[in-house]
Amino acid sequence: MKLASKLPALTAAGVLLALSLTGCGSAAQSAGVVTASAAVKTDDGLVINGESIADKATYEKAKTQTLSLYSGYTDSSESALVDAFTKDTGIKVNVVRLTPNKLSERVLSEQGAGKLSADVIRTSDYRIAKSMEDAKVWKAYDVPGASALKDVSVDGGQFTRMFNSVYTLGYNTPW
Repeated sequence: MKLASKLPALTAAGVLLALSLTGCGSAAQSAGVVTASAAVKTDDGLVINGESIADKATYEKAKTQTLSLYSGYTDSSESALVDAFTKDTGIKVNVVRLTPNKLSERVLSEQGAGKLSADVIRTSDYRIAKSMEDAKVWKAYDVPGASALKDVSVDGGQFTRMFNSVYTLGYNTPW
């Protein structure tokens, strides 16, 4: 299983996740994934606001690789995230974007064949994430600090919620 065996890629995935959790603003609001006021240091590994995300050796190795992101999210949201992530970290990202059902089919097929190519998988559908968990796609990862956030880590760290969508309803007729 590729997700379980690629330590540097998993570290990069952890970096992506940590940066995603750190920066809740959009790329338009800040210079990168993290907020504009965040202290990002890369001279001795990757450190954000004093928290070590990756030691120097791991960070240097991660920068020589390309992170493979499978996503069911829109091109515009992933492009903003990936562009900011690469700018902040120097780590290149290859995005495979599919509709959630096609993403699920691809991930489960690759996993079943023992050839899963994704380092990070993002889907908005809990049922799909759960089916991937049942197929042993996920390797548990404890995101530092996530335990302080309510309902972020799901099923013992098998997968982590990054955000919740906000929906607004508009009515064209008076009440």
